[in-house]
Amino acid sequence: MKNENTRRIITLIIRAAVAAVFLYAGFSKVGDPAAFAQAIERYRIVPREVAALAALFLPLLEIACAIALLFFKKLRAGASALLAACSAVFVVMIAIALARGLDISCGCFGGPDAATGSAALTLSLVRALALAAACAWLLARDMKTKPAG
Repeated sequence: MKNENTRRIITLIIRAAVAAVFLYAGFSKVGDPAAFAQAIERYRIVPREVAALAALFLPLLEIACAIALLFFKKLRAGASALLAACSAVFVVMIAIALARGLDISCGCFGGPDAATGSAALTLSLVRALALAAACAWLLARDMKTKPAG
């Protein structure tokens, strides 16, 4: 019983932390989709049109999933899965940028003053890996305790 209570508390803390990160990330980018599209384009992975669509869609997805994690028990597994997938794709994008030696900002939290360079991108990679792992862990927990109906 004590172990399960500990797991519930840890899950609550991880869920709140993940939701907070994605709420902040989403709201920091939703107001300036053009700047976010530019940040996506700097990775040199997708065409400009895809970057523009992603810049419009991804911040809203991050916000919606974060809200679902916090307030909608029936939507938690789906939100965790989507955020884990987004984080995993982002891990790959950052790894490619690092391998190419690109001197770019990750674009995670919007704003023109974000740090660039290999050290900043490596920190972003570590953060994205941690978020992917946390989302996967939440997904596993949510699948175990999936609500009926």
